[in-house]
Amino acid sequence: MATVDEWIAHAETLPAVAMTVFEAAGNVPVTEREFYDPKVLSLALLSRSYNTFRAILALARQDFVPEMRTLVRSCYENLFLVVGLAEKGDGFIEEMLRDEQMAQIGTTKVLWQVHRAEVGDNDPLVKQLKSRIDWMKDHTPKPAFLNPGDAVANTSIEHTYLVYRNLSRDSAHPSITALKRHLDIEEVKGKLLMGLDVQPLPKEAERIETIDLACIALMALCMGVAGVLGVESSAEMIDAAQRYDRLKYGPEGFIDARPGCS
Repeated sequence: MATVDEWIAHAETLPAVAMTVFEAAGNVPVTEREFYDPKVLSLALLSRSYNTFRAILALARQDFVPEMRTLVRSCYENLFLVVGLAEKGDGFIEEMLRDEQMAQIGTTKVLWQVHRAEVGDNDPLVKQLKSRIDWMKDHTPKPAFLNPGDAVANTSIEHTYLVYRNLSRDSAHPSITALKRHLDIEEVKGKLLMGLDVQPLPKEAERIETIDLACIALMALCMGVAGVLGVESSAEMIDAAQRYDRLKYGPEGFIDARPGCS
């Protein structure tokens, strides 16, 4: 079984693999769709993931596993959008736009409610914000949030939503499961005493799992973006995938044990 240091050493090679995708993209031509083009959006998602992954690496040698897992969750969310762009096409871009519009309406509505409570309906800013909300609603008849579950639904990686949910529950959100990380119970003179550990040490298995999930996400993002761009997987990408198999499954790599497979 590979050690934490071996997993980190492998992970540190992957940002360079992501760079091969950017290099393959060359100068993506600006179409009439400008930013709202699947190629541009997918490259922006890979850019976001590239930097998030580097932040994960910065934490990998430390004892901040919940923080790492929160960032890994972000990479999976980016992956869902890339796969949505690759497999659902223009309709998915419309879903992304409706999500943006819903968020803008919601933010403006909160501002309106706060100012309205402070100064009343007749204040010029309150009236301006209300007019803005009405205008946005009129010009965006179907605003709707695009949650990660909907984004990945009916895609080839729909099953990975469970990974995202687990990362949300045990790290990203202050759930009971996440809070129990800080629970410290010990037996003293036959009695159980409950305390709190401010900075609990992570288990090695969870550190490895977290790095593993991060590697899977970035490699899947690279392959997904390459697919959107219509470019072949780079030699570096193929080599990284083979090194991953050897790291996780041993010198022989992954072996399919189904009948007739070798």
